[in-house]
Amino acid sequence: MKKITIKVAGREGMPQDIGINPGTTPRDICRQLNLIDYKLSKDSQVIDDAENIYQLVSDGDKIFATTNCEVGK
Repeated sequence: MKKITIKVAGREGMPQDIGINPGTTPRDICRQLNLIDYKLSKDSQVIDDAENIYQLVSDGDKIFATTNCEVGK
C-alpha cells in the first residue's frame, strides 16, 4: 500500500491522505472521496480515469483533483 495526498482545487480545508493498492484507478479515488466530475493530475499531467495510478506514484506523492473543463470550443 502506498500513501498519497489528494489536494482538491476550490475546496478549503486540509488535503486528504489516502492509501492505495495495486490496480487503483483515479476513478476509484474520486468515487471514494465523492469527487464527481473531477480529474486527477500529477506534475500538471492529467491521469486517465482508467489508468493504474499505483504504478504512476511514489509513496507520499501529492496528487491534485480539479474539475473537468472544456477550453476553446
